[in-house]
Amino acid sequence: MDQWQLIVLVDESGSMLDSVIHSAVTAAIFYSMRILRVHLCIFDTSVVDLTNECVDPVETLMKVQLGGGTDIGQALT
Repeated sequence: MDQWQLIVLVDESGSMLDSVIHSAVTAAIFYSMRILRVHLCIFDTSVVDLTNECVDPVETLMKVQLGGGTDIGQALT
């Protein structure tokens, strides 16, 4: 079976709290689907891969530290 790959890339700067919560829950839902290979990364001025935390959105949210600037160019690279 072919797997689709989904990359969820989330801005975690201070003003983005709502999107971080929704993205963690969404990534957990998609992660449970066998047809998808899901990656969850958060970024501000650096990028952090939280793919291994996708199973539990609460655990994912505990690893997020809101604040900082936004370097979307680095995240997309």
